[in-house]
Amino acid sequence: MKKVIGLMLIAGALHGVNAQTYLIIEYHVDYKFSVHDQVPRLWILENPLDSLKEKISPLFLAGYSVGDIESCYESQAVDPFIQTRQSSYSFDESHYTSIETLKDVVSVNRILLQSLKIKWKSGQRVSIKIYATPIFGKFCSTVFTDYRQEMTDYSGEIYFPIGEYRYDDSFWGSEIGKELVNWDFSRIEFDKIN
Repeated sequence: MKKVIGLMLIAGALHGVNAQTYLIIEYHVDYKFSVHDQVPRLWILENPLDSLKEKISPLFLAGYSVGDIESCYESQAVDPFIQTRQSSYSFDESHYTSIETLKDVVSVNRILLQSLKIKWKSGQRVSIKIYATPIFGKFCSTVFTDYRQEMTDYSGEIYFPIGEYRYDDSFWGSEIGKELVNWDFSRIEFDKIN
């Protein structure tokens, strides 16, 4: 497995998986009445940003297979929601450590961008908190298969984490950082994919 991951990293370098700054956007949704776990929905913006709405993409930290990552490196469409008998989820331990590092960097350094509260006549209430964390690291991007694009009505890029994460402490002082603090991230259909 270490050889496969090593080859994937080499292939990733050849297919544009370079370390750069990204902005991780977290949507925390809390319903008054819900039987579902309150799992944050993660999206990612690449820097520099031309058109925010067109560039924001879902970020997967779990649920994908080794084959999904290999396909991503080869710029092939993937469907992380489908499992087959050939699907392998046996990543090298360093991959899992890298994901935990990413989660830690995000949770320690995130800032609250927006907080929304919605109330329905039925009594249901939802609170949505939107956080952002500028991350320097490596991610692989690809698209969903045609089937998954049709099922989700989403045809943009999706991202998978690759490694080398650290907080970008210069981001919020940059022009794009200053602009993003005032951008309305609630306009994104963040629950479309999950």
